[in-house]
Amino acid sequence: MKGLLCRMASLTVLLVLIGCASKEPPVFKLIELYQQKKFDEVMTLAEKAIQKDPNDTQAHRFLVRAAHEKGELEKHKQKYQQLIQENPNTAGYHFGLGYVYTHLEDFEAAIAELNKAVELKPDVGYAHYVLGWIHLNTEYDGANVEEGLANWKKEEELDAKSLGALQVYYDRANYHLRVGDGEAAEKDYEKITYYAFAPSDIAFARNAISQIRALRDELARLEAEVERNPSEADPRFKLGVAQYKNGKVKEAIETWHKATELAPDNTEIRNQLGKALIEDGRYAEAAEQLNKVIELDPKMAIAYYNLATAEELLGKNTTAVKYYKKYLELNPMAPRGDEVKQKIATLEAQTAAPQG
Repeated sequence: MKGLLCRMASLTVLLVLIGCASKEPPVFKLIELYQQKKFDEVMTLAEKAIQKDPNDTQAHRFLVRAAHEKGELEKHKQKYQQLIQENPNTAGYHFGLGYVYTHLEDFEAAIAELNKAVELKPDVGYAHYVLGWIHLNTEYDGANVEEGLANWKKEEELDAKSLGALQVYYDRANYHLRVGDGEAAEKDYEKITYYAFAPSDIAFARNAISQIRALRDELARLEAEVERNPSEADPRFKLGVAQYKNGKVKEAIETWHKATELAPDNTEIRNQLGKALIEDGRYAEAAEQLNKVIELDPKMAIAYYNLATAEELLGKNTTAVKYYKKYLELNPMAPRGDEVKQKIATLEAQTAAPQG
């Protein structure tokens, strides 16, 4: 459900889910100071909390976030390494180092330290959330969806009302939306309405639920329309659009394939099909569909852009450049014009570079 996706782009982003049923003043003060960008004060308060309780993972979390903002991750990596050398059995220090490694995108090292924290203290908070986040929301080469989901489930089981659990509900809902499972996403948003404390968080979740239900109703209506008009392409095209918006990319591809059989000269349907095939990683099939589009309509600018993208992903740089240039020729005021010009320059440079 692309309109709903609020995927966390970086672990340095503080989610809206700042409220929870557990009203621990130090945590809320850390959040407040972090949002105000008072990073020195965040670090001072976090260090005091860690001195009081070395296993306070929220204190470690905000200490590392502030260190990231100040460009001091390497410094804190060394500090945590020293603390672990002196206190090898303190789970909180392993969590802190693992969180530093996560920000540094050294995911293997992060997983090792976070798992050590869990081994030393099975009920340590937030570690399972971060482990799941690495598997599901990063470019980690060893990412395992099932392992990520299992870690998020464990975080929820530890304390369904914790900050870690709330972030699980938020990120897991986004994951479910990405794979087209609106019902599962709705359940996680409902948990936010149960356990979140801040009214804005609850309102956000309720709005998300309303949108999911509206899209579900729209899908049902369009599916019924297709059944009533099985030989018409337009209802299938509209159904495919709704499926695509709902994260059901593979279903949209199947629906649009059938629509092209009913209306083989419809360039809009073929262009959308080509775009979805690119998203599904089926680049050669996408190029085939998009070549048909420009044969049918040589002036359809967006088709050249999509075809160029498919050719680029197939490693055909020369052809990609040709079609990117055609896109700009047909649409010189394109909003993404500067981006396309940069792509052209990069691809031409790669093509001109000596091989070997």
